[in-house]
Amino acid sequence: ARILLSWVPMVDMISRNDIAFDTVGSFGSGSCTHETTLAMVWPDVQFHAYDETDRYVPKRTTDAWEQLPNMHFTVFDFSSAVDRSFDFVFSIQTLEHILDMESALADLVAATAPGGFLYIDTPLYHEENDRQADLPRRLEVAWERHSHHHLGFSRLKMIERLERHGLEILDSGYSCSMARDQAALDYVRSTPGETREMVDERTGTELVRLYERLLRGSEAAYSDRFDEIDGCALERRPCAAIRVLARKPAP
Repeated sequence: ARILLSWVPMVDMISRNDIAFDTVGSFGSGSCTHETTLAMVWPDVQFHAYDETDRYVPKRTTDAWEQLPNMHFTVFDFSSAVDRSFDFVFSIQTLEHILDMESALADLVAATAPGGFLYIDTPLYHEENDRQADLPRRLEVAWERHSHHHLGFSRLKMIERLERHGLEILDSGYSCSMARDQAALDYVRSTPGETREMVDERTGTELVRLYERLLRGSEAAYSDRFDEIDGCALERRPCAAIRVLARKPAP
């Protein structure tokens, strides 16, 4: 269920902007669930996933790779830039874990081929200086709970960062509505344990459709309040994550 909170929004943004690609680079791939699923959906696309460790990848995922010649995973310490570029680069819920986030973002841009696309998904945070009096304590709690160096990012400020790198913003929005997503998670948790562990095709399709409806319903409700949401105090935020799709200019 948690995977769907970020997987469905990314595929939705790819689809509604009608973008195509042959090579994909994922940075901070974690469990590699997104990458492996997409490699199944798009067998003609080459997927290259990078993370500093493989300890988060479950065995059933590595077993699936044996049937996916288009899926490639590399343990990479990120001490240097990746020596290749991709038509589509994505990073989901990763930048908040990196202390030097600006350098990491520059690496993502560098890994995006000219004319290619970059998708960023991170937790939402307002990033307003006048609201950060208790920031040290918030960061301490965030590190204790999730190993976060940053509380998250503002959609508007992330757009500004990408534009400073010369990227064109194609789309932006929110990937999680707090109340709606919680309702969906409660629904999933109420199903039998074996369904939660190994979802069959029918149940998986139903869950994807459920999250698509939640996503579109949330964006319709908030479409005229995007800037307001960007400025919400953390305790009152109606959304939990931002998503931004940008294009790197062709030479």
